[in-house]
Amino acid sequence: MKYCIVTIIDGEIANYYKEISTDVSRKFSVRNISERIPCHITLKYPFEADEYSIRKTGDKLKKIVASKKPFDFQVNGLDEFDQKTIFFSVEKNLKFVDYFRSCVQELGEFDEDRKYSLADLRPHISVVRYLTPLIFTESWNYIANLNLPPLTGSFDNISILVKENDIWKVKEVFSFKNN
Repeated sequence: MKYCIVTIIDGEIANYYKEISTDVSRKFSVRNISERIPCHITLKYPFEADEYSIRKTGDKLKKIVASKKPFDFQVNGLDEFDQKTIFFSVEKNLKFVDYFRSCVQELGEFDEDRKYSLADLRPHISVVRYLTPLIFTESWNYIANLNLPPLTGSFDNISILVKENDIWKVKEVFSFKNN
């Protein structure tokens, strides 16, 4: 099976994620990613694993969240990757980098082809993906004019998603302690 490790985002950010993804999907006939994956920040790109390996991954995630506390983060507007993906840009603060580093250390390296450099890390929440150059330009201009308000979210979990029939579903959520 295919899995990925994320922090699931809810609240106001998730509402905007769904609203924008759905709106752009209807206006520009692109895939609505909010129907295929929950609002999230990726911590480990999709990877193949068997049930035993994913249980061991879950044990490692329990260890990570046991030593961490939730924290709030800011969305700093919109940005893009390669004129194919539009995303909410997430503030890259020291706590986020520390949590991300913990995931890398506990879970091992990311996909061989996609190694992260903490210096190059760009935390984000994709709202539209797989765009052609023309649709990117039209979508970007449309979304940029929506005047996204300041958004605050909470980094309060690390979760395992599993891909089933081209849809990413929550397999397990590991919540940070509030004390």
